[in-house]
Amino acid sequence: MRFHRLLLLAPLLSACGLISLPEQTGNDLYVVNDLGPFKPSQVAYMDANQLEYLKIPKLPYQQVTFDAVGTYYGTSPRLRLQFFALNHRPDCPQIESSREGFTGALLCEGPGGGEYLTELLVSPNSAQSVSLKNPILDQAVRDGTLYLGARILEGNLAADEMIKISSIRFRGRL
Repeated sequence: MRFHRLLLLAPLLSACGLISLPEQTGNDLYVVNDLGPFKPSQVAYMDANQLEYLKIPKLPYQQVTFDAVGTYYGTSPRLRLQFFALNHRPDCPQIESSREGFTGALLCEGPGGGEYLTELLVSPNSAQSVSLKNPILDQAVRDGTLYLGARILEGNLAADEMIKISSIRFRGRL
């Protein structure tokens, strides 16, 4: 009899965020600078929905986390970045990429309505882990739309340099 009562509680427990979903992986992202020098007040968002390549069902996700590894390929002794997220396309000017295979960027003065996620400090050719977690990610995954942006606070990402975001893993709960 008690077992049957516990079965009746299963839907309630899942609604409380107690069921972990299987971890999923995503394609590597490459951040290149086609925009020229950045001002510290500007945030550049990728001009594509980052969730298009993930096959995540639209469910009431909670505690969404994206873990990844960032590697800076450049010459600045240190590069300090802030990351932002939006669950809709930012209303900022679009800058086309001159590099084949790369989408452009949306360049905003300020965060463009995006929510702060975290800061990343990298040195040339060394990998640094980064974890993104914020309620905006929960909403973005539920909606199926995520735009990630970055602001350079220290250092310079020159035109021939890049940041590779790899080993992307998504986790969440129901």
